[in-house]
Amino acid sequence: MKQSGFTLLELLVTLSILSILMFVGLPGIHTLQTQATLDADINLLRSVFFSARQLAVEQHKDITVCFSAENHQCIENSGTTLLMFMDENNDHIVNESQGDELFTTQNLNSSAIKITTNQPYFIYQSDGTIAGTPGSVKICHSSLDTGKTIIFAMSGRMRAQSIDCSAH
Repeated sequence: MKQSGFTLLELLVTLSILSILMFVGLPGIHTLQTQATLDADINLLRSVFFSARQLAVEQHKDITVCFSAENHQCIENSGTTLLMFMDENNDHIVNESQGDELFTTQNLNSSAIKITTNQPYFIYQSDGTIAGTPGSVKICHSSLDTGKTIIFAMSGRMRAQSIDCSAH
């Protein structure tokens, strides 16, 4: 009578191979997941800025986009929330009681993402251009060596460029 099944040696070899594959593959999967989180935040930022430009042209009003911590006040660095609003009194704080209209509030996906800007807010004018000077937003993740910079031209258009985040 013949018995079917695996021998102990065959099971140990299979488990050893699976262990090696897991040891080699898991760090790569984590990096892919982290990169996907960063890409999602970059796409979110780009869509909010694009929507702000479009809204400014459609409504013939200045639209402010900025990063905020908790109190709906624009800050230059380390904001975790992206605001898009019409700032009637130009104080860079969302005050709906003073006529400001908040269009969107977007929270970033990861607390490990570091965002730095060269200005505390971006204002799209009614013709779609940026008020003031050209701006940029740098986005880095704490566990990745590369990130992106979103660069804004005076025309209001934006482009993304890869950057080295290891020095940040």
